[in-house]
Amino acid sequence: MALIRLNNQSISSVTALPSGVATGKIGQIQYGQTSTNVAINSTGATSAFTDTGITANITPSATSSKIYIFVTIMGVQTGNGISARVDFRLMRDSSELINYQANQWNQTSNVVLRTGGFGINHQDSPNSTSAITYKVQFRMVDGDGNVQRDSNSGTSSITLMEVLA
Repeated sequence: MALIRLNNQSISSVTALPSGVATGKIGQIQYGQTSTNVAINSTGATSAFTDTGITANITPSATSSKIYIFVTIMGVQTGNGISARVDFRLMRDSSELINYQANQWNQTSNVVLRTGGFGINHQDSPNSTSAITYKVQFRMVDGDGNVQRDSNSGTSSITLMEVLA
């Protein structure tokens, strides 16, 4: 097996990263989870965004900190006989960080459609040392029926990781 060499040194001799490579330390990790069912009902129009129950709070220790957000959404389901799309958005307090429009599915058949999961990964620079709430909301677009974050399919979660500058 060949020996990998960096700058003519064997791996066992490397004691530091090359200059210019930025490193960060984890300041804290916060976690939230839910398995509660949340449903949206709509008739022929786009519904308002509704909280999914996926939420967590963090208080950054420095204004230069970055917050990495990892979300797993389990068990999104649409009802019988509807043609609908589900949009998700990630919120910092009352501000939208990102809207995943049309990122789920269009259903046009007469069956219940259930998806196993959907993930969100995002980096935020809140420039704050105040308490922050991150949460996920969803809505049904152009649908007639209901869509839900279904409790029978598992637990949804959010992990917040503060990376110190």
